[in-house]
Amino acid sequence: MGLIDKDATLKAIADYLRADLADCNHHYLQGAQDVAEVVENMPERGGWIPFETRPLTEEEKEEHPEWDCILNCKLPDDGQRILVAIRIRGHEEVQQDEFYSDDGSYLDSGYEIGTEAVAWQPLPEPYKEAEE
Repeated sequence: MGLIDKDATLKAIADYLRADLADCNHHYLQGAQDVAEVVENMPERGGWIPFETRPLTEEEKEEHPEWDCILNCKLPDDGQRILVAIRIRGHEEVQQDEFYSDDGSYLDSGYEIGTEAVAWQPLPEPYKEAEE
C-alpha cells in the first residue's frame, strides 16, 4: 500500500461534496473533480503502476479476435520510455523499455505485458546541476 490510501481519500472527498452539495457552484464542482482525478492517478506501491487486465467484451472479441484480454489500468503515453518490472520464472528485474499502443499495446523489448512485464513507472527527471 502506498503512503496515501486512495479509497479513503476519494471517500472523504465524496462525503465532503455530499455534505456541501446544496451550496456548491460550477467552479466548486470542477475543483473537486480535479482533486479526485489527481488522487485517482497517484502512483501506488512505491511509484509502481501494475499492468492490470480484464477479459474482453463480446464486442471487443469480434473487433480484435487476436487479443486475449485488454489492459485496464493507467498506461504510459505512446512511445514513452519507462521503467518496467519484469518477472519470469521467479526471476525479477527492472529495466528501461518503450511502451507503444498502436493496434494493441506492447513493449519494445517484446516482454508480454501483464504476464512477464508486471508493472511500470515513469522515468525520473534527468539530473540537472543546481543554478547558483
